[in-house]
Amino acid sequence: MTEARAPYRPQTLPDLVKPAFGVVAGAALAALVVACRRQRVHEGGALRVATRLHTERFPSAR
Repeated sequence: MTEARAPYRPQTLPDLVKPAFGVVAGAALAALVVACRRQRVHEGGALRVATRLHTERFPSAR
């Protein structure tokens, strides 16, 4: 015999949606952290390049 399924109740929809929103929010947070870190690394590299070019142009300013 097959098992009878419980009838659908409107209260079960929020119980199903909550974990899905949690997963999506977690993925969005991870993507935000990665993007912020990538930008900080990129800006740090650009500052090093600008400093190096400045010291190469003006060697007497050291």
